[in-house]
Amino acid sequence: MKGPFKLLVFASYLGSGGAEKHTVRLLNHLDPKAFEIYVVTPNKKGTYEQDLLPHIRLIKIGSKKAFQLSATLARLSCILPLRKQINRLQPDLVITVTDLHTLIYLYATKGVKRKVKHIALVQNTISETYGKTVSLTKKIIYSSILSQYHKIDKIVAISQGVAQDLLHLMPALEQKVMIIYNIGIDQDLQTKASPIAISENRPIVLACGRLVPQKGYPYLIKAFAQMRSKVPATLLILGEGKLMDEVVQLIKDYRLQDHVKLLGFRANPYEYMASADLFVLSSVYEGFGNVIVEAMACNAPVISTDCPHGPSEIIQHGINGWLVPVKDPDKLATSMSELLLNQELRNTLRKNGMKRAMDFEASKIAHQYEKLMQSLLIN
Repeated sequence: MKGPFKLLVFASYLGSGGAEKHTVRLLNHLDPKAFEIYVVTPNKKGTYEQDLLPHIRLIKIGSKKAFQLSATLARLSCILPLRKQINRLQPDLVITVTDLHTLIYLYATKGVKRKVKHIALVQNTISETYGKTVSLTKKIIYSSILSQYHKIDKIVAISQGVAQDLLHLMPALEQKVMIIYNIGIDQDLQTKASPIAISENRPIVLACGRLVPQKGYPYLIKAFAQMRSKVPATLLILGEGKLMDEVVQLIKDYRLQDHVKLLGFRANPYEYMASADLFVLSSVYEGFGNVIVEAMACNAPVISTDCPHGPSEIIQHGINGWLVPVKDPDKLATSMSELLLNQELRNTLRKNGMKRAMDFEASKIAHQYEKLMQSLLIN
């Protein structure tokens, strides 16, 4: 098979999300002899840019100032510049990451005669993300997905649940959809996952993720308030987002100011995971749940809501993690108490969790993508 092939990846700016982290890990582990890689992103500085290996070329397009008005507007400003880059680079294959970037690519290439093989990554449940909203923007995205996704050559869903949801909405895509889980562990994580000294004399419960409705922080804070009556502990939350004020108010309402600490975005969350007595994901829905695998890889015992979709595909309840019902702070509080009081059980979850995390190791997942890309390029 000849090579290298030109691969153009159109993704969000390489900021602090799970999709962006997965994108960087994947590109760093693709064979540079087989693929000449170009990453095209909207024009905004991203924390993960520095992690790209030197042979990967980063190109920023669109309006930098548009982000001050609207992230969606900033991405829409990429349509014509993206078409220009496609015409300039003449890629053999394009990968788009997240639904909005996939749609922007499809509109950018409308009317272009030269057909390029196209793989789209679906990182979240379509019906949950777009089908149950009052947002006009999300309604437009939802409608566009239903009308445009038949044009894509291959669609990679990051969990069985995401694939099933998409096929329920669009059964005609059955031959185009395949499942490849996200990368959850690489050498960079393993290097950074050294425990740090945290000045607390109580057990540490850690949560990590954007402060948005999807992540279910109100349920976690309520559960933590209940749990503290049985087990004194400290809750650390890593992340930023539009619900910051609401979360701060909840902490005050439950009088947890001395027990819950909002640490914001941290470039190295793994040292906190490696130091935690318990890691908790309280999401209402997920596409996969990257942080579950990352916490397991950092030797943290994990509790997660059994939300759609992803956690139950990673966690075997009671073996390598703990699953609790969604939006059930009472059950979450009971489970956190039980695990914090049971060192032997936590040690079992740590050991088995570390083993499970290796199923999502970077080179294994990258190899699955290489097989998919090569099969498209040959045909």
